[in-house]
Amino acid sequence: MTHTNSNPNRPGVAAAQTRDLSRVGSTVTHTYANPGVYKIAPKVALKNGPLTIQKGFLKGYVDGHYHHCPMRPAQQGVVPPAGDYAIQPPVNDPVYGSVALMVSIPDRVVGGAEGPATVFELCDKPVVGKDGIVVTHGFARLMDDLQKAGGAQASVEEPF
Repeated sequence: MTHTNSNPNRPGVAAAQTRDLSRVGSTVTHTYANPGVYKIAPKVALKNGPLTIQKGFLKGYVDGHYHHCPMRPAQQGVVPPAGDYAIQPPVNDPVYGSVALMVSIPDRVVGGAEGPATVFELCDKPVVGKDGIVVTHGFARLMDDLQKAGGAQASVEEPF
């Protein structure tokens, strides 16, 4: 049994809708008299932007995917100071797994214009003896996207 409707609301484009009602899962097909009317949208560049670390969350686009990852400091009381950071592509540590370094940009970190860069590790479990940030959800996807994008920029506002 089939059921066919035409579309009277769209002049110039005769659309037929056919439904196969003989099966439990119905099949719907659309055919158009003038296929030139419907154009495929051009491919849009992937969204990338600086990540934001604020109130225990890492938020932003990497390689076209939006990330909203809860996080916590690996060691109690050790948090990154406010400012801008470069997140490097992740490396595979044989003991701790994937780890991405978050290195401060010295002239854009509060109180960090002089001295060495501040380095934190983004990880999924605490790394003993190193300053780190544990990403508690969405870590694997974040690492995949950081690898594909070749790293990212991050802005720390209120870390925790």
